[in-house]
Amino acid sequence: MIGRHPHNVARTVNPGQRISPHVYRSGQDNWTVIAGFGEDQLDASGATVRIAAGGVAVAPAGAVHAFFDTGPLDLVSVSAVSPALPGFWAL
Repeated sequence: MIGRHPHNVARTVNPGQRISPHVYRSGQDNWTVIAGFGEDQLDASGATVRIAAGGVAVAPAGAVHAFFDTGPLDLVSVSAVSPALPGFWAL
């Protein structure tokens, strides 16, 4: 059934680019960096933490989050958002 299982995404962010701040109103976003490094925004204040290959981040439902590739190479990650219909809101 749609909505009961995680929505999985593989994404590549090019150097100097980002995934803009957004919120999943009813879904938790869990992601793992496979290659590269960058900055991870995990709340509405805009504060960031460095994240690199092997790093894991979690944005609970309702948390503003974003990804910024600050390195010289692509930042590659995989993400699982659960539930699959989490109520996406771009900010």
